[in-house]
Amino acid sequence: MLFPLYKTDKVLSTFTSIKLGGRASYFFRANNLWSLRLALKKAKLKGIPVLIIGEGSNLVISDDGFDGLVIKLELRGIKIIKSEKACRVRAAAGENWDAFVKKLITNSFGGLECLSGIPGSVGASPIQNIGAYGQEVASCIESVECLDRKSLELVKLSHDECRFNYRSSIFKKDLTGLVITHVNYYFDKEYIPEIIYPQLRVDLEQKGIHIISCSIKALESIRASVLALRIKKGMVIGAKDSYLPSVGSFFVNPILTNSEYAELKKRCLSLGIKEEVPFFEIGKGKTNKKKVPAAWLIENAGFSRGFSKDGVGISLKHALVLVNNGNGTTKALLSLANEIKKKLKDSYGITLKKEPVVL
Repeated sequence: MLFPLYKTDKVLSTFTSIKLGGRASYFFRANNLWSLRLALKKAKLKGIPVLIIGEGSNLVISDDGFDGLVIKLELRGIKIIKSEKACRVRAAAGENWDAFVKKLITNSFGGLECLSGIPGSVGASPIQNIGAYGQEVASCIESVECLDRKSLELVKLSHDECRFNYRSSIFKKDLTGLVITHVNYYFDKEYIPEIIYPQLRVDLEQKGIHIISCSIKALESIRASVLALRIKKGMVIGAKDSYLPSVGSFFVNPILTNSEYAELKKRCLSLGIKEEVPFFEIGKGKTNKKKVPAAWLIENAGFSRGFSKDGVGISLKHALVLVNNGNGTTKALLSLANEIKKKLKDSYGITLKKEPVVL
Protein backbone atom coordinates (compact mmCIF):
# COMPACT_ATOMS: atom_id res chain seq x y z
CA MET A 1 0.00 0.00 0.00
CA LEU A 2 1.31 3.42 -0.93
CA PHE A 3 1.88 5.96 1.81
CA PRO A 4 -0.26 9.12 1.60
CA LEU A 5 1.05 12.51 0.57
CA TYR A 6 0.09 15.34 2.89
CA LYS A 7 0.16 19.05 2.21
CA THR A 8 3.12 20.50 4.06
CA ASP A 9 3.89 24.06 2.90
CA LYS A 10 7.53 23.35 3.80
CA VAL A 11 9.70 26.46 3.45
CA LEU A 12 12.37 25.58 0.87
CA SER A 13 14.73 28.42 1.77
CA THR A 14 15.80 26.30 4.76
CA PHE A 15 17.03 23.62 2.36
CA THR A 16 19.18 25.82 0.10
CA SER A 17 22.60 27.28 0.83
CA ILE A 18 21.54 30.71 -0.45
CA LYS A 19 18.52 30.69 1.90
CA LEU A 20 16.02 31.72 -0.77
CA GLY A 21 12.90 30.06 -2.13
CA GLY A 22 9.21 29.78 -1.34
CA ARG A 23 7.17 26.86 -0.08
CA ALA A 24 6.68 23.31 -1.36
CA SER A 25 3.19 21.88 -1.56
CA TYR A 26 4.50 18.44 -0.57
CA PHE A 27 7.81 17.39 0.98
CA PHE A 28 9.36 13.97 1.55
CA ARG A 29 12.74 12.64 2.73
CA ALA A 30 13.85 9.51 0.85
CA ASN A 31 16.52 7.56 2.72
CA ASN A 32 16.33 4.34 0.64
CA LEU A 33 15.42 3.22 -2.88
CA TRP A 34 12.16 1.67 -1.72
CA SER A 35 10.80 4.94 -0.31
CA LEU A 36 12.11 6.89 -3.31
CA ARG A 37 10.22 4.61 -5.69
CA LEU A 38 7.04 4.88 -3.62
CA ALA A 39 7.18 8.67 -3.54
CA LEU A 40 7.74 8.91 -7.31
CA LYS A 41 4.96 6.40 -7.98
CA LYS A 42 2.50 8.21 -5.72
CA ALA A 43 3.28 11.56 -7.33
CA LYS A 44 2.79 10.07 -10.79
CA LEU A 45 -0.60 8.61 -9.84
CA LYS A 46 -1.70 11.97 -8.42
CA GLY A 47 -0.30 13.94 -11.36
CA ILE A 48 1.98 15.93 -9.05
CA PRO A 49 5.24 17.39 -10.42
CA VAL A 50 8.41 16.31 -8.61
CA LEU A 51 11.62 18.13 -7.68
CA ILE A 52 14.60 16.15 -6.36
CA ILE A 53 17.03 18.03 -4.12
CA GLY A 54 20.19 17.14 -2.22
CA GLU A 55 21.82 19.72 0.02
CA GLY A 56 20.60 22.64 -2.11
CA SER A 57 24.04 24.17 -2.55
CA ASN A 58 23.69 24.75 -6.29
CA LEU A 59 19.99 25.48 -6.43
CA VAL A 60 17.99 28.69 -6.76
CA ILE A 61 14.26 28.28 -6.13
CA SER A 62 11.55 30.77 -7.04
CA ASP A 63 10.00 32.98 -4.39
CA ASP A 64 6.73 31.28 -5.35
CA GLY A 65 8.17 27.95 -4.24
CA PHE A 66 7.37 24.64 -5.91
CA ASP A 67 3.78 23.56 -6.48
CA GLY A 68 4.47 19.86 -6.27
CA LEU A 69 6.41 17.21 -4.38
CA VAL A 70 9.96 18.01 -3.25
CA ILE A 71 11.94 14.87 -2.47
CA LYS A 72 15.08 15.38 -0.40
CA LEU A 73 17.45 12.57 -1.32
CA GLU A 74 19.14 11.18 1.78
CA LEU A 75 20.56 7.85 0.56
CA ARG A 76 23.63 6.89 2.61
CA GLY A 77 26.50 4.43 2.34
CA ILE A 78 30.09 4.19 1.07
CA LYS A 79 31.65 0.94 -0.14
CA ILE A 80 35.38 0.63 -0.84
CA ILE A 81 36.85 -2.15 -2.98
CA LYS A 82 40.64 -2.36 -3.17
CA SER A 83 42.68 -4.23 -5.76
CA GLU A 84 46.38 -4.45 -6.57
CA LYS A 85 46.40 -1.54 -9.04
CA ALA A 86 43.37 0.53 -8.15
CA CYS A 87 40.59 1.26 -5.71
CA ARG A 88 36.91 1.59 -6.49
CA VAL A 89 34.46 3.45 -4.31
CA ARG A 90 30.66 3.31 -4.53
CA ALA A 91 29.05 6.23 -2.74
CA ALA A 92 25.36 6.93 -2.20
CA ALA A 93 23.93 10.17 -3.54
CA GLY A 94 22.99 11.56 -0.14
CA GLU A 95 26.51 11.49 1.30
CA ASN A 96 27.99 14.92 2.06
CA TRP A 97 30.57 15.75 -0.60
CA ASP A 98 33.28 17.32 1.56
CA ALA A 99 33.04 14.56 4.16
CA PHE A 100 33.40 12.08 1.30
CA VAL A 101 36.54 13.82 0.00
CA LYS A 102 37.99 13.79 3.50
CA LYS A 103 37.34 10.05 3.75
CA LEU A 104 39.10 9.47 0.43
CA ILE A 105 42.13 11.35 1.70
CA THR A 106 42.30 9.31 4.92
CA ASN A 107 42.46 6.23 2.69
CA SER A 108 45.17 7.87 0.49
CA PHE A 109 42.90 7.87 -2.57
CA GLY A 110 44.08 10.78 -4.71
CA GLY A 111 42.38 12.60 -7.55
CA LEU A 112 39.67 14.68 -5.89
CA GLU A 113 41.62 16.41 -3.09
CA CYS A 114 41.39 19.79 -4.87
CA LEU A 115 37.60 19.55 -4.64
CA SER A 116 37.72 19.89 -0.85
CA GLY A 117 35.30 22.37 0.67
CA ILE A 118 32.79 22.30 -2.18
CA PRO A 119 29.32 22.20 -0.61
CA GLY A 120 26.68 19.72 -1.66
CA SER A 121 26.18 15.98 -1.94
CA VAL A 122 27.86 13.13 -3.79
CA GLY A 123 24.82 12.78 -6.06
CA ALA A 124 25.18 16.37 -7.24
CA SER A 125 28.85 15.99 -8.17
CA PRO A 126 28.31 14.49 -11.66
CA ILE A 127 25.48 16.84 -12.61
CA GLN A 128 27.64 19.85 -13.38
CA ASN A 129 30.93 17.95 -13.31
CA ILE A 130 32.13 19.94 -10.31
CA GLY A 131 35.69 21.18 -10.53
CA ALA A 132 38.20 23.44 -8.81
CA TYR A 133 41.92 24.17 -8.73
CA GLY A 134 42.72 22.09 -11.80
CA GLN A 135 40.61 19.00 -11.01
CA GLU A 136 37.21 17.79 -12.23
CA VAL A 137 35.16 15.04 -10.65
CA ALA A 138 34.67 13.37 -14.05
CA SER A 139 38.33 12.33 -14.06
CA CYS A 140 37.57 9.80 -11.30
CA ILE A 141 34.00 8.77 -12.17
CA GLU A 142 33.67 5.29 -13.64
CA SER A 143 29.87 5.13 -13.80
CA VAL A 144 26.71 6.63 -12.34
CA GLU A 145 23.72 4.64 -11.09
CA CYS A 146 20.28 6.18 -11.51
CA LEU A 147 16.60 5.51 -11.05
CA ASP A 148 14.50 6.11 -14.15
CA ARG A 149 11.56 8.27 -13.08
CA LYS A 150 9.15 6.77 -15.60
CA SER A 151 9.93 3.05 -15.36
CA LEU A 152 11.22 3.20 -11.76
CA GLU A 153 13.97 0.81 -12.89
CA LEU A 154 17.65 1.18 -12.07
CA VAL A 155 20.02 2.08 -14.89
CA LYS A 156 23.78 2.53 -14.95
CA LEU A 157 25.51 5.08 -17.19
CA SER A 158 29.15 4.62 -18.09
CA HIS A 159 31.60 7.52 -17.91
CA ASP A 160 31.20 8.17 -21.66
CA GLU A 161 27.41 7.99 -21.50
CA CYS A 162 27.42 10.77 -18.90
CA ARG A 163 28.78 13.16 -21.60
CA PHE A 164 30.93 15.13 -19.21
CA ASN A 165 32.14 18.53 -20.31
CA TYR A 166 33.27 21.70 -18.58
CA ARG A 167 30.68 22.21 -15.78
CA SER A 168 28.23 20.07 -17.69
CA SER A 169 26.89 16.56 -18.17
CA ILE A 170 23.88 14.72 -19.55
CA PHE A 171 22.23 15.16 -16.13
CA LYS A 172 22.42 18.94 -16.25
CA LYS A 173 20.77 18.96 -19.66
CA ASP A 174 17.95 16.67 -18.52
CA LEU A 175 17.03 16.97 -14.84
CA THR A 176 13.65 15.27 -15.19
CA GLY A 177 14.43 11.80 -16.53
CA LEU A 178 16.88 10.28 -14.06
CA VAL A 179 17.54 10.42 -10.32
CA ILE A 180 21.16 9.77 -9.38
CA THR A 181 21.30 7.19 -6.57
CA HIS A 182 24.99 6.17 -6.47
CA VAL A 183 28.27 7.27 -8.04
CA ASN A 184 31.12 4.84 -8.74
CA TYR A 185 34.63 6.26 -8.56
CA TYR A 186 37.96 4.81 -9.71
CA PHE A 187 41.30 5.72 -8.13
CA ASP A 188 44.62 4.67 -9.62
CA LYS A 189 47.20 3.65 -7.01
CA GLU A 190 49.96 5.09 -9.22
CA TYR A 191 48.41 8.56 -9.11
CA ILE A 192 50.64 11.42 -7.99
CA PRO A 193 49.00 14.86 -7.49
CA GLU A 194 49.95 17.46 -10.07
CA ILE A 195 49.49 21.00 -8.80
CA ILE A 196 48.63 23.02 -11.90
CA TYR A 197 46.54 25.85 -10.44
CA PRO A 198 48.89 28.84 -9.86
CA GLN A 199 47.37 30.07 -6.58
CA LEU A 200 47.47 26.61 -5.07
CA ARG A 201 51.02 25.96 -6.25
CA VAL A 202 52.26 29.25 -4.79
CA ASP A 203 50.51 28.62 -1.48
CA LEU A 204 52.12 25.20 -1.11
CA GLU A 205 55.55 26.51 -2.13
CA GLN A 206 55.35 29.32 0.42
CA LYS A 207 54.69 26.71 3.08
CA GLY A 208 57.68 24.69 1.89
CA ILE A 209 55.48 21.79 0.81
CA HIS A 210 56.57 19.74 -2.21
CA ILE A 211 54.16 17.08 -3.45
CA ILE A 212 56.04 13.99 -4.64
CA SER A 213 53.65 11.22 -3.62
CA CYS A 214 50.02 10.36 -2.94
CA SER A 215 50.53 9.90 0.79
CA ILE A 216 47.88 10.89 3.29
CA LYS A 217 50.16 13.69 4.48
CA ALA A 218 50.54 15.06 0.93
CA LEU A 219 46.79 14.92 0.26
CA GLU A 220 46.00 16.55 3.61
CA SER A 221 48.43 19.38 2.80
CA ILE A 222 46.66 20.01 -0.51
CA ARG A 223 43.26 19.88 1.19
CA ALA A 224 44.36 22.39 3.85
CA SER A 225 45.61 24.84 1.20
CA VAL A 226 42.46 24.44 -0.89
CA LEU A 227 40.22 25.10 2.11
CA ALA A 228 42.26 28.18 3.05
CA LEU A 229 41.95 29.57 -0.48
CA ARG A 230 38.20 28.87 -0.58
CA ILE A 231 37.70 30.59 2.78
CA LYS A 232 39.47 33.69 1.47
CA LYS A 233 36.99 33.72 -1.41
CA GLY A 234 33.97 33.27 0.88
CA MET A 235 33.20 29.83 -0.56
CA VAL A 236 33.19 27.63 2.54
CA ILE A 237 29.81 27.37 4.23
CA GLY A 238 29.91 28.41 7.87
CA ALA A 239 33.46 29.80 7.79
CA LYS A 240 33.64 32.56 10.41
CA ASP A 241 33.52 36.16 9.14
CA SER A 242 33.81 35.12 5.51
CA TYR A 243 30.53 33.59 4.41
CA LEU A 244 27.16 34.96 3.40
CA PRO A 245 24.46 32.67 1.97
CA SER A 246 25.29 31.89 -1.66
CA VAL A 247 25.51 29.09 -4.21
CA GLY A 248 29.24 29.59 -4.61
CA SER A 249 30.24 30.63 -8.12
CA PHE A 250 27.11 31.97 -9.79
CA PHE A 251 28.58 32.12 -13.29
CA VAL A 252 30.70 29.72 -15.33
CA ASN A 253 34.09 31.01 -16.45
CA PRO A 254 33.86 31.53 -20.23
CA ILE A 255 35.98 29.33 -22.49
CA LEU A 256 37.26 31.24 -25.54
CA THR A 257 39.01 30.28 -28.75
CA ASN A 258 42.24 32.13 -29.49
CA SER A 259 40.44 34.43 -31.94
CA GLU A 260 37.68 35.16 -29.39
CA TYR A 261 40.32 35.93 -26.78
CA ALA A 262 42.07 38.31 -29.19
CA GLU A 263 38.75 40.08 -29.80
CA LEU A 264 38.20 40.35 -26.04
CA LYS A 265 41.60 42.01 -25.62
CA LYS A 266 40.69 44.58 -28.29
CA ARG A 267 37.40 45.35 -26.55
CA CYS A 268 39.15 45.77 -23.20
CA LEU A 269 41.65 48.21 -24.71
CA SER A 270 38.81 50.21 -26.27
CA LEU A 271 37.21 50.42 -22.82
CA GLY A 272 40.41 51.79 -21.33
CA ILE A 273 41.36 48.57 -19.54
CA LYS A 274 45.14 48.41 -19.84
CA GLU A 275 45.64 45.34 -17.65
CA GLU A 276 46.34 42.13 -19.56
CA VAL A 277 43.26 39.87 -19.69
CA PRO A 278 44.07 36.86 -17.48
CA PHE A 279 43.47 33.32 -18.71
CA PHE A 280 44.21 29.66 -18.10
CA GLU A 281 45.19 27.37 -20.96
CA ILE A 282 42.68 24.65 -21.84
CA GLY A 283 43.81 21.89 -24.21
CA LYS A 284 46.89 21.81 -26.39
CA GLY A 285 48.03 22.72 -29.90
CA LYS A 286 45.49 23.88 -32.46
CA THR A 287 42.59 22.97 -30.16
CA ASN A 288 43.97 25.19 -27.44
CA LYS A 289 41.39 27.40 -25.74
CA LYS A 290 41.52 29.92 -22.94
CA LYS A 291 39.45 30.03 -19.76
CA VAL A 292 38.95 33.64 -18.69
CA PRO A 293 38.02 34.39 -15.05
CA ALA A 294 34.45 35.67 -15.02
CA ALA A 295 35.21 37.49 -11.75
CA TRP A 296 37.83 39.63 -13.52
CA LEU A 297 35.36 40.50 -16.27
CA ILE A 298 32.66 41.38 -13.73
CA GLU A 299 34.88 43.68 -11.69
CA ASN A 300 36.25 45.43 -14.76
CA ALA A 301 32.70 45.97 -16.00
CA GLY A 302 32.03 48.13 -12.93
CA PHE A 303 30.58 45.65 -10.45
CA SER A 304 32.81 45.82 -7.39
CA ARG A 305 33.01 43.34 -4.56
CA GLY A 306 30.54 44.28 -1.86
CA PHE A 307 28.06 45.78 -4.36
CA SER A 308 24.58 45.53 -2.85
CA LYS A 309 21.10 46.01 -4.22
CA ASP A 310 17.63 45.03 -2.98
CA GLY A 311 18.90 42.69 -0.28
CA VAL A 312 21.32 40.78 -2.51
CA GLY A 313 24.76 41.59 -3.82
CA ILE A 314 28.29 40.56 -4.71
CA SER A 315 30.50 38.98 -2.09
CA LEU A 316 33.22 41.10 -0.49
CA LYS A 317 35.52 38.11 -1.00
CA HIS A 318 34.97 37.21 -4.65
CA ALA A 319 33.11 38.86 -7.53
CA LEU A 320 31.87 35.54 -8.89
CA VAL A 321 29.81 34.91 -5.75
CA LEU A 322 26.36 36.47 -5.56
CA VAL A 323 25.05 36.59 -2.00
CA ASN A 324 21.86 36.94 -0.03
CA ASN A 325 22.50 39.71 2.50
CA GLY A 326 19.74 38.37 4.74
CA ASN A 327 16.69 40.10 3.34
CA GLY A 328 16.96 39.27 -0.35
CA THR A 329 14.59 37.49 -2.71
CA THR A 330 15.10 35.17 -5.63
CA LYS A 331 13.60 37.81 -7.89
CA ALA A 332 16.20 40.36 -6.77
CA LEU A 333 19.03 37.82 -7.12
CA LEU A 334 18.09 36.91 -10.69
CA SER A 335 17.59 40.58 -11.55
CA LEU A 336 21.15 41.33 -10.40
CA ALA A 337 22.48 38.31 -12.29
CA ASN A 338 20.76 39.45 -15.47
CA GLU A 339 22.07 42.99 -14.98
CA ILE A 340 25.62 41.63 -14.77
CA LYS A 341 25.07 39.40 -17.81
CA LYS A 342 23.77 42.29 -19.89
CA LYS A 343 26.66 44.57 -18.94
CA LEU A 344 29.24 41.93 -19.86
CA LYS A 345 27.49 41.19 -23.15
CA ASP A 346 27.43 44.89 -24.02
CA SER A 347 31.01 45.50 -22.88
CA TYR A 348 32.83 42.39 -24.03
CA GLY A 349 30.47 40.54 -26.36
CA ILE A 350 30.54 37.60 -23.93
CA THR A 351 27.41 35.85 -22.66
CA LEU A 352 27.89 34.45 -19.16
CA LYS A 353 26.20 31.17 -18.29
CA LYS A 354 24.65 30.60 -14.88
CA GLU A 355 26.21 27.78 -12.88
CA PRO A 356 23.38 26.87 -10.46
CA VAL A 357 20.11 25.22 -11.39
CA VAL A 358 17.44 27.92 -11.40
CA LEU A 359 13.79 26.99 -10.85
